Amino acid sequence: MTPQSSDITREQHHMLLDRFVQDLQKRGYNNIHTRYLNGFNMEQPGDTIRHSDGAPLVPDIYAEKNDNCFIFEVQLAETIGSQKTLEQLRLLSRCARQNNIYFYLVVPEEIHTEAKNIMEALPERDAHKTFVMSL
Repeated sequence: MTPQSSDITREQHHMLLDRFVQDLQKRGYNNIHTRYLNGFNMEQPGDTIRHSDGAPLVPDIYAEKNDNCFIFEVQLAETIGSQKTLEQLRLLSRCARQNNIYFYLVVPEEIHTEAKNIMEALPERDAHKTFVMSL
């Protein structure tokens, strides 16, 4: 039996998250939370941020450094342009701006330009606190 495409994408996503969390730790970030990796438990947020289908919105990673809060959303080439991802990025951008939080979209290098264009088009982003990072 061959794995489903969504299973492969999920595995790639988790591998990228694991690598990125290790990088954050090396760079001195603390209070790191993610719902996908063991040892970095993340609790569900309140009812204020939800997708249009009613599902709660939780960023892939939350971390702190130098009294600043950061949220990181990891996307792959297979998911970057989907309607659900675009909605998620809009909501995370708005939440980050309203709460004075830095927001990073983390992507593989080959989709950096596409991701940057998507982030720059978000109407509610804080241009000084919204960025795209490549791994």
